[in-house]
Amino acid sequence: MVEKQLPKYTTEHQISNEIIINQSDSVVWKNLFAVPDLRKVNTPGNLHAFGVPQPTHSTYNPKTNTRLGYFENGIVLHESVIERKTNRKLSFAIDVDKSRLNVSPTVEHVLKNRSLEFRYIGYELKPLNDGRTVLKLTTSYFIHSNIPFYGKMWSTSIVNDFEQNLLRSLKKVLERSS
Repeated sequence: MVEKQLPKYTTEHQISNEIIINQSDSVVWKNLFAVPDLRKVNTPGNLHAFGVPQPTHSTYNPKTNTRLGYFENGIVLHESVIERKTNRKLSFAIDVDKSRLNVSPTVEHVLKNRSLEFRYIGYELKPLNDGRTVLKLTTSYFIHSNIPFYGKMWSTSIVNDFEQNLLRSLKKVLERSS
């Protein structure tokens, strides 16, 4: 009750994680548009017990330049490519209105009410001299909250956990394919 009486603040946040993948940048690049099936290599993250879903795979439609990101609980994120530099950088914007969120009332509430608003999710690739690739994943978002420090604490934990799990799973899948 007290929270609703406080003014709402908007704060901008950005979280990045990176991992080295034992594959060339071109191999990594080809698997970012349509992410291969991750279900066999996913390991529960720190917040999985709290209902934070893990990604399973994604599909890409080159005609519409959109990717559908699928999650284990039935969530499907509709993502549009907003930046593309071959073998170097790929960024997506999430279209909440076209996404399937109703299978998770908490996620649907947070995203549809714009308490958490994603600006973009982006990958950056950096080839190493030995044929490996550094893959960096960055999520940029706004929090609209009456209690910003609380929103920041939870969103940072969730996004960080998600990014680390996704990068670990991608590494396992891509390195197994060699």
